[in-house]
Amino acid sequence: MKTLDIYPLMIKKSRDFKYYFTLSLLLSILILPSCWKLEGNTDKTINLNLKDFSISNDSLACCIWLKNNSKKKRQIKSILYSCGCMSGKVSGSEIPIEDSVNIKFVINNPKHDTLLQKSIYVVYTDNSKQDINITLHPKYTFAVLPKSKSLFFNNCIKGNRYNDSITIINTGNSKLKITDYSISNKFFNMQILSDSTIAPNSKIILPVNFRATSKGLYNGHILLHTNDVSTPKLQFWLYATIEN
Repeated sequence: MKTLDIYPLMIKKSRDFKYYFTLSLLLSILILPSCWKLEGNTDKTINLNLKDFSISNDSLACCIWLKNNSKKKRQIKSILYSCGCMSGKVSGSEIPIEDSVNIKFVINNPKHDTLLQKSIYVVYTDNSKQDINITLHPKYTFAVLPKSKSLFFNNCIKGNRYNDSITIINTGNSKLKITDYSISNKFFNMQILSDSTIAPNSKIILPVNFRATSKGLYNGHILLHTNDVSTPKLQFWLYATIEN
């Protein structure tokens, strides 16, 4: 059995618990790495999923509290990591019954746009080994303009070309890629670069134009394919009118 809870700081009861809790929470936000409390038998595999992780200075710093729920104290012999990109330290080698140790670790240069799988191996003095498997899910968040996801070309004159644009702003911490696109109506056109990668805190402007040769109403849509697992497709509606 295992549980996963946010556990930013160990807090002792005091006469002014609210003050200490507020101060501890503030310190955990400002200076401490993200910390997860893992409760489970220390001789079983633990799977830890970190979603929407944040990267600072090209590294990801975390800490976990590992609790001994077995019926005997455990003695840590060594901590091993699945790759040279990881390093860390443990707060103590001995884990009394119902007590915990803190393992702090850093993953250097994690890829911003790729799901990562890493492992920490806890080796005990009885030569048993515990695997802590870590899966990191990159964070994708973005904004689009226009917010309505619709473009209107009204009162157009036959034969003329009219221009507008779609703006995609990457507000996440991972590279956002437009991997493909399609347009449902041949009278609309969009210009897009072959490598449409949007870095964090950046944006891309996609010019869209309309041109038709006869009077009438036109509609269609643009479908963008992205590397965002939660939003793999973005659809924008297109409307136009030619009155003469």
